[in-house]
Order: sequence, then structure tokens, then C-alpha cells
Amino acid sequence: VNGRVYRDNNPNLFGLIGIYAFDGYEECPPWVIDPEKSYTAVLDTSAGEIQIYLFADVAPLAVNSFVFLSQEGWYDGVYFHRVVEDFVAQAGDPSGLGAVSPGYAFDNETGNGLSFDSAGVLGMANAGVNTNGSQFFITLGPTTDLDGGYTIFGEVKEESLQILDEIALRDPNTAVDFEGATIINGIEIIEN
Repeated sequence: VNGRVYRDNNPNLFGLIGIYAFDGYEECPPWVIDPEKSYTAVLDTSAGEIQIYLFADVAPLAVNSFVFLSQEGWYDGVYFHRVVEDFVAQAGDPSGLGAVSPGYAFDNETGNGLSFDSAGVLGMANAGVNTNGSQFFITLGPTTDLDGGYTIFGEVKEESLQILDEIALRDPNTAVDFEGATIINGIEIIEN
């Protein structure tokens, strides 16, 4: 927000690593959350409803961006474009190609003792340190090798874990279309 934590993408740098702005934003999102409050995201997907606790207290940058983009409709109609069995289900790119950012990036929020030690952990996908944007993933099994490199900003509620098994597997490198892919119809944010 102050220009140091969130920052606009340098198009030259991000062009080199394969991230492109797609009808995105020219500046970082405004602050839309209160880190003192709790937030739940309800993902309405073609596989079923996934309820996720968001960790605004330990990952406020990631939660703020996710809540902002959810409220803006960024994720509406977006596919889980990369789904690897026992690893992750990744979404957040309106193009479905895994190469799009919202036009801004923000720093990693790691070192908080959280771990990708089970299925249902919500993390920010990135193209390297401090390149978080709109893409996120949900672990489909323990993936502790990701610890320290990716921001953890939520956890799927226990009653929604079975829905993760219904997300269609998809390799974006070999899939030629989105037939059968799981889609996010919309995301509702609940503030408590």
C-alpha cells in the first residue's frame, strides 16, 4: 500500500519471466480488510462449495489482495487451470493459461510457522520471491517442500475438504481446452 510492500509490476521484468497483465489494475489494491477481523471465503465451484478460513492476521497482504479481487469479480468464471494429483489445484488466472497477473505484485509473507503439511492449505502462487498477484493454489496433500517459498494465507474448512477430491485433474501443458475443468463461479467473502 505504501509503495514498498505492494508495488506495480515492471513490465520489462515480468515479460522476461512470463507474467503478463491481463485487463488488470494500474496500481495496488486499496486496503479492504481489517486484520483484526476474521474472514472466510466461500468458493462456488462446479465441483461444489469450498469454504476457506483466511489468515488476515499473519498474511494481511495476501488476504487483502484475494478479498479485493474476489469483490471485484476477478475470479468469477476462472478455471482451476493446473490440478496435479496429491499436489495442488491452482487458479486465479482469467486467461486459464497460468501466465497472467492483476498488474501488481506484493511481497511474500513467510516465516510465520505455517506449513503446507496437509491437504487444504491455501497459498499464493508466484513466479519467484515477492511476485505474488492473483494466482493461488490449494494443496491436495502434504507439500512441505513449498514451505518458505510461498505465502500461506488460508485453510479449507474440514467440512469442505472432500470437495477437493472432486476438482478435475488438469495439466495446462497438455490440455487443449477446458472441457471438464473445474470452474470458479464466484467467491463470497464473509467478514466476522
